[in-house]
Amino acid sequence: MVDTTNMTEGERLMKLNETNVAIVSQAIEDIGNLNVEGLLAIIDDDIDFRLMGTTPFSRHLRGKPAYLELVGEVGSYLDGFIKLTVDELIPAGEWVIVRCSGHAVMKATGADYDNQYCMLWKLKDGKVVKLREYTCTKMVMEYFFPDQW
Repeated sequence: MVDTTNMTEGERLMKLNETNVAIVSQAIEDIGNLNVEGLLAIIDDDIDFRLMGTTPFSRHLRGKPAYLELVGEVGSYLDGFIKLTVDELIPAGEWVIVRCSGHAVMKATGADYDNQYCMLWKLKDGKVVKLREYTCTKMVMEYFFPDQW
């Protein structure tokens, strides 16, 4: 950790933004590379996660085990996992807002799954404590649950 004792409030905020952006960037890279160990290292044990919408994946959950279960559930439909490409990354103190594109290949059909995401990451002491994910639920239903669509 960097000693921020002699920094102005503006300097502290800039350092926080820089640190949090680096952590979120690494998390996004870890997701795409299926680096579970790396991702777990920056996820708080009591993470508060919410995947918005009304799909079978949409839910509000708490804790690493529940988060990993959902990631595994999504991953079971894919050949690999969703590779995210950051389009915009906006630091906002303890929050980092990410707008990104995702690409994956569906295991059952071989179809390309390309979706857009907006993620709100809240960090505390270098750990992700809250994550909100927004995506096009129509595409989720069409590709993951075509029989229910």
